[in-house]
Amino acid sequence: MRGPKQYVWESDLEAKECRGCRRRFGLLVRRHHCRCCGLIHCDRCSMSRARLSSTQILQDPNGPLESLDVLASQHQRVCDTCYAKLGGIPP
Repeated sequence: MRGPKQYVWESDLEAKECRGCRRRFGLLVRRHHCRCCGLIHCDRCSMSRARLSSTQILQDPNGPLESLDVLASQHQRVCDTCYAKLGGIPP
């Protein structure tokens, strides 16, 4: 799908609405990062989980660093767009 470092982790402060459906974030509509592209989506637009290789996983640069090998062994939250590019059919 992509090589490493093609995408950048989107800042929570910059995301006012979902990148998928454009719903505004607030108390009832929470932000979720896609672990593949790094963009922020609402829960509806990022319901899928997929196994990503260690070169595909993006991590929060401000959060605790986790082993990419460990993360690659787990299903990660991905947006509908990335899920489709990975060969899945979004819900």
